Amino acid sequence: MTPTTWDRLVSVALVGTERKPLPADLVAEVTALLDADSGAAAGNGADDGQAPAGGRVEEAVLTAAATLATYRRVGLVAAHSDTARPEPAPADERRPVSTTAAQLLGLLLEGHVRVLGGPVPLIEDWLRRCAATGRRPPAALLPALLDHATRVRGVRPPVVAAGGARLAWLAAQNPTWSWAVRAPDDPAPTSTTGDEVWRTGRLAERLRWLTDRRSVDPGVALRQVEETWAGESAPDRARILDGLRTGLGPDDEPFLEAALDDRATAVRAAAADLLARLPGSALAGRMAERVRDLVDPATSPPAVTLPDTIDAATRRDGVVDAGAPPATGKRTWWLIQMVGAAPLATWGDGPVEGAPPELVAGWVRAAGRQGDAAWSQALLRVAPDPVLLENLPPDQARDLLPVALEHAPDPALAGLLAATPGPWDPLLSQWVVQRLRSATQARAVDRALTGLAAAGDVGIIGDLERWMDGLGAHDRLRGTLPHVIHALSIRHTIAQELA
Repeated sequence: MTPTTWDRLVSVALVGTERKPLPADLVAEVTALLDADSGAAAGNGADDGQAPAGGRVEEAVLTAAATLATYRRVGLVAAHSDTARPEPAPADERRPVSTTAAQLLGLLLEGHVRVLGGPVPLIEDWLRRCAATGRRPPAALLPALLDHATRVRGVRPPVVAAGGARLAWLAAQNPTWSWAVRAPDDPAPTSTTGDEVWRTGRLAERLRWLTDRRSVDPGVALRQVEETWAGESAPDRARILDGLRTGLGPDDEPFLEAALDDRATAVRAAAADLLARLPGSALAGRMAERVRDLVDPATSPPAVTLPDTIDAATRRDGVVDAGAPPATGKRTWWLIQMVGAAPLATWGDGPVEGAPPELVAGWVRAAGRQGDAAWSQALLRVAPDPVLLENLPPDQARDLLPVALEHAPDPALAGLLAATPGPWDPLLSQWVVQRLRSATQARAVDRALTGLAAAGDVGIIGDLERWMDGLGAHDRLRGTLPHVIHALSIRHTIAQELA
């Protein structure tokens, strides 16, 4: 994604034309947007990037910004006089969606439909059903869909699938939407061009580029990070490392190992977390050696010796004093962090029954980081923590949700439902309703209903209505259940219109 004329105008406006004159090539771009008189004013005396007398460059910048703002609102990028017009958009022979379906999508994208759990799950459901039924979304909403998916990354795959060739054509006209441009027969959106944004863009743009590039070519993206790393600020370095989670692999280890010596605490912590997600990393191996000296697996349950102190090498590998859970001592917290960064293979095929709580807490951290489904399933029976579901593939998380809910206390319900992506099938949705109805803490159920509204199947509307009929007149759930039913009713309408 390259910096657009808009981005460059904003940069000049923020700094001021006295401190950052218009570059000559940008003057040409501005001139192409204005009429002959304004273009002459913008270009007069600007070959060397200097503003002409009378503040006419400032006027040109503002006029060009106003013109570009209009183009941006309708999803078009201003064409330069020396730029060939693009080929017409390809024909889309798919049947259009119904008027009701189109109107509903527009209302969801504009934020006019307020539902518990927010509109994003409903937009995703609309797009999935649209693609599955071979329909096409209304052309007038393609710019809004691209803008929405630019902000909400998780919606990008269904947007590309539903949008078809016309959406890809439109995306090619605007560098901001370059993530949606794909090659023929390539099922995944790519962003393999415009690497210049990494060196010149704003941080948010650079991070978007990094995530997109890592999903396509992690090695190329890492090399770009390495080239600019020395000049990044400490907060930016930490956020950049977080972006390396996409496409994380063994080839990233040398760079991350070096980042363990960074002068900024947040950067060191981010690097250690990423290395702990690689069970084959040297850091994971060092942690395994440390915990072998503290845990005796030959006893039943395993005997644990808390560390008396930790050395500089252990601190370099990410073990810290801060951040301990409530009522957890410092020495216990050290051990939990070490176990949480060691490979799960250190402990055999699965968790040992009756293991001490500090060992279980470390295993939960490790299983969450490493995305191990077998360990997650076993641990959910004794420690139903959302982190065990968050890093699993969606199908596996949905399969394990009943196990988690069966063993979870009421306060944990909301987190577990939020960690399990939708859509849920009717059987799972009914199971969730039954578990919520059996809960005794009304506040916990009230919070959990947001997850049900976002992912539940429309077939449970009748179950929710019967649940509500059985509530007392002053039960707090009487205020929340109608909102869940409203969200599911909208999903029901989507299903009917896109059947």
